Amino acid sequence: NFRNQDLPTIYHWVAAAIPWFAPYMAPSANFSSSVVPVGVTGSVSRWGAMDMAGNVREWAENAHGEGARWIMGAGHTDPEYVFSGKYSIPADDRNPINGIRLVTYPDPVEEKYQAPFDEVIRDNRRLRPVSEEVFEVLREQFVDRGPPLEATSIRRVDHERYTWERLSLNSDVVGESLLLNTYRPVGGQPPYEPIVVFPSWHSLANTSSESMDRILDIALQVAINTNRALVWPIYWGTHERYQPERDVFSRRNLENGLMAEAMVHWYSDMKRTIDYLETLPDIDHQSVVYAGFSMGAAWPIPLLAIEPRIKAAVLWAGGLPYRGWVKYPALADPINYVSRIDIPILMMNGEYDTTFPDPTSQQPLWDLLGTPPAKRRRVVIPNSGHGLPQNTSLREIADWLDLQRGTPEPGAASD
Repeated sequence: NFRNQDLPTIYHWVAAAIPWFAPYMAPSANFSSSVVPVGVTGSVSRWGAMDMAGNVREWAENAHGEGARWIMGAGHTDPEYVFSGKYSIPADDRNPINGIRLVTYPDPVEEKYQAPFDEVIRDNRRLRPVSEEVFEVLREQFVDRGPPLEATSIRRVDHERYTWERLSLNSDVVGESLLLNTYRPVGGQPPYEPIVVFPSWHSLANTSSESMDRILDIALQVAINTNRALVWPIYWGTHERYQPERDVFSRRNLENGLMAEAMVHWYSDMKRTIDYLETLPDIDHQSVVYAGFSMGAAWPIPLLAIEPRIKAAVLWAGGLPYRGWVKYPALADPINYVSRIDIPILMMNGEYDTTFPDPTSQQPLWDLLGTPPAKRRRVVIPNSGHGLPQNTSLREIADWLDLQRGTPEPGAASD
């Protein structure tokens, strides 16, 4: 009011930022340091607006529910892919990562653009999984149609704390390789329990897996700090295997059921990864841990019910899909699988996560899990959105994995 300006509506903010250009804006944006002056990063939208990605989140005018407003752009401690989404948090939240961007309208704005914005959601609390008979039909669709497994080492690099090896496995797609990254701790004690990761939406926006994003780096630190190996398959449709026609989250592909095809390919990639791990003498393939982050803690959930060699799972910032305009094929709908999952589960979420909201996404997943209560743990981090604090994540995941590994009884023999 003092500047005689306004907060942008979410419609005007999106029009200026064009979040679909994230692959061009996010790499140069501030997603790593403290707040910096606007304009120093070189991250510019197509229309010349600076630092709409990263640095600080930016309040929008539109309300969401009671006492909350949308906030856009992601801040420097958020994952990069959050730039392409949006948060809704209490309007009196004074987190230092929250900021403002003012706008001057040349003409009055229609009221419909300033009105509260509420997304059409699917309420997972009202849904029920398919019957056992139908589930058996779904299970039969998960078939690896690829040739016998072959693995070739591409590159091996020794870092200070870990050894990275990049391999090529033949996939279920004719003439296409399944790239595989493995990370083993330097000076560790094999055999290593493997943590097989499924990455976030960032794996669709970034067509190179040569370097990790911040989320995968958390998984790497957990693995190295706890004498485990990290295993990162490049799944069908991600990173180097991305193609526009494989983008499972484009509206056209969501509507035409591509997710079902993706699920079968993801199963094959996971199966072949574990098949390869079973050939390695320094890997404890009897203790495979799945770690899914954001996208990987939501849509690939069926794999936890289908692949019996996964013995435990970490679901970080995930939940059940909730966008109401999407009709998920039965084969790919996690709602049909969660009650058939009985392995130990750690589930971590932010209190104000609007990518996977608590009442309609997080809580239903937790309630429907078939895992006995004694074998699961849920951590809800106060005042957090979709990007969870790194130190808390490291501690919670490492402690929980060590609990699953077990601690020798006092006086028990040990090596």
